[in-house]
Amino acid sequence: IEIIRELEKENTEKEKLGQKVNRINMKVEDGRVVEWRLFEYNVISLPENFGVFNNLRSMTITRSQIESLPESFGKLKDLESLDLSNNKLISLPESFVNLTAIKNLNLSNNQLSEIPTQLWALKELTKLNLSNNPFNPEDATISQKVPDLIRDHLRKKATIRVFISHAVIDFEPYRIKDLVDYLETQKEISQVFFCEEDLAGNIDEWMLDAIQKCQLILFIGTQKSVFDSPDCANELQLADKFSIPVIPIKGNEINWPDLAEINLSRELGLEFDKENFDEFCSNLYEYILNFKREIDLMDKEARQKGITDIYERFRLILEEKISGIKRKIDDIAERIAKLEEKAN
Repeated sequence: IEIIRELEKENTEKEKLGQKVNRINMKVEDGRVVEWRLFEYNVISLPENFGVFNNLRSMTITRSQIESLPESFGKLKDLESLDLSNNKLISLPESFVNLTAIKNLNLSNNQLSEIPTQLWALKELTKLNLSNNPFNPEDATISQKVPDLIRDHLRKKATIRVFISHAVIDFEPYRIKDLVDYLETQKEISQVFFCEEDLAGNIDEWMLDAIQKCQLILFIGTQKSVFDSPDCANELQLADKFSIPVIPIKGNEINWPDLAEINLSRELGLEFDKENFDEFCSNLYEYILNFKREIDLMDKEARQKGITDIYERFRLILEEKISGIKRKIDDIAERIAKLEEKAN
């Protein structure tokens, strides 16, 4: 393995210079490396193929010069303990979200300016050390909390993928490309899928793959998409199958009861505003941010519960409003009855 050769070469050079040598400490079980400990090596980065050590359960690389980790690091899915303290890390790879078995993580004494959002996915995390990083004031405060509270904070900040469901005929009138361009420049949205640009190969296979990657769907509700688009109907079925929330955006030519016919709620939706498109885009993103903070979009069961809770709250609010209206009607009826009694 390339990195082992490099480390052995460094040890040889140290021995020649009469310097202290820290041997590569590995534990092997059944021919597989399950533990690796490195101290005080002049290593700036790990090789791209580091993911081949996918049987590692414990790993320590500390007091070295590590500035970055490769994307293949996310293949180390058996890792339970990881110590990367006293390095020069400024960020973590996106694939770090795959390391869901980690219980003990030490990232202290690095160069992280904010808490890596990837940590939201580490559900087994019970010990987390983030001390002595140059965090911004907000993250400096958050970093001192217990792991569950840190993860909840990061979940709300984590980027999401969005799928825009729309009829092909509505692409230009509803400025889909402009909407996508706007959303993809926003901090908490990493990618937006839409057919015209992202479609590759069989549409049904592409649709299945793309929707599963997303945490939120925007449905452009029009005469065509609601009443005469098998593709849009299929996308809504997939959203239901994978418990992906759908935010309906009502077009001008239909009414909310039309969307209710396909189980899309006015309470979760917005109305498209062609005349004030920039303001609409800004309002939509703000709505998405509030939606993210209200519902855990990263977990299927949490998404289901979150949507149910929202519907229940709206049901109770609606019942309260109806009761209020009924009381007013009863009050008016009582006053009319008294007036009629006086008149007689």
